[in-house]
Amino acid sequence: MLTIQELIAEFHKIQREDDIKALVQRFGLQSAGKHSNGQVLCFFKGIIEGAAITITHRWYDRCKTFSVQPDGNKVMLEIDGMKPVEIGFFNDF
Repeated sequence: MLTIQELIAEFHKIQREDDIKALVQRFGLQSAGKHSNGQVLCFFKGIIEGAAITITHRWYDRCKTFSVQPDGNKVMLEIDGMKPVEIGFFNDF
């Protein structure tokens, strides 16, 4: 059985969207749909060691005037509804 500590360790390795998909599959998390806010790409939920787990993947625009940048991604891990325990960032390429 996988543990919360293993989830956190895997969460720290996220560097692209495929890493999120692999983590979700490995830990048996389920898609919880999309939020009405267009910046939230998806939610995943599940139970690990009796704790409710939520992973939220959102994007944000990193462009500034005269500076085109790839979109940024923010991934948040919440355990039992607490404030995000862990937050990770990566950029689209």
